[in-house]
Amino acid sequence: MRIKVKHESMLSKFAYATKAGTSSHLRSKANQDVYLIKTNMLDLTHCHLFAVCDGHGNNGRQIATLVQKQMVLYLQQEILNSFEGDLDYDYP
Repeated sequence: MRIKVKHESMLSKFAYATKAGTSSHLRSKANQDVYLIKTNMLDLTHCHLFAVCDGHGNNGRQIATLVQKQMVLYLQQEILNSFEGDLDYDYP
């Protein structure tokens, strides 16, 4: 998948790809990876998050999906706490 984000005179492109792991005792192995792309976190044009949540084990896909859903919320709260809710600052 590719996502384009336009920022003033700059155009950025993001892409992701995942591949199922291999196992010596299994013919095919399920891909449990989940991707996460969040641009403009907290409405900040310079704050983006990119991640691949790499699931393992019997519940790997479920755990990776949980991380995908909760990571942005958690990080946004931590950023707000760090700046005491005041994100009004100049960024180069």
